[in-house]
Amino acid sequence: MATQAIAVSTPPASYTGRDTLVQRCASGDARAFEELYNEYRGMVSRLVRNVAGQRNDLEDIAQEVFFQVHKSIASFQGSSKFTTWLYRLTVNVTLQYVKAKRHRTVPYLPIESRRDLSIEQPSPERQVWGSERWQILMSILESLSEKKRVVFVLHEIEGIEAKEIARILGIPTLTVRTRLFYARKAIYDKLSRNPELLAGMKGGGIT
Repeated sequence: MATQAIAVSTPPASYTGRDTLVQRCASGDARAFEELYNEYRGMVSRLVRNVAGQRNDLEDIAQEVFFQVHKSIASFQGSSKFTTWLYRLTVNVTLQYVKAKRHRTVPYLPIESRRDLSIEQPSPERQVWGSERWQILMSILESLSEKKRVVFVLHEIEGIEAKEIARILGIPTLTVRTRLFYARKAIYDKLSRNPELLAGMKGGGIT
């Protein structure tokens, strides 16, 4: 079955700064897409891993994201930052991929450096938190609802402010803050019920 492009619409606006690269990609410039891939593959891979959790097909999901970027970038009109558009697309693709019950064929990504799309390298946030605390956090995040997990990841791990998350997800800022509150509460409650986990997370920024 052919992979369908995921629509991510934005109203017309002018391009500025690095969006020149986006314009080149939209016009079919293969070298520009390679540059864009190299610039954003770390961000996409990290977000895929943190939203999807511990899976064996994380690299497949990340490749699917860039395949959708390649198919949909011409629809980007520049009313928001490109990173806002890319975060939104990455979250949507990841969640749809995770929800899919059947096996999905990984699409061909038309760039030579696709082999460098690695999820296995130690991430900056994992290095900061430490391996043990990071594994604990990831296991707890996987137990949260999809909506709470996404908001927590974008705010606490990606460091994105609530207003920008609202633009990424297309929801009110108040909704973002509410989901974040309940996500933090759920995480703290789980840690509080297990003293060993709470001790392992001490100094990790949640408690």
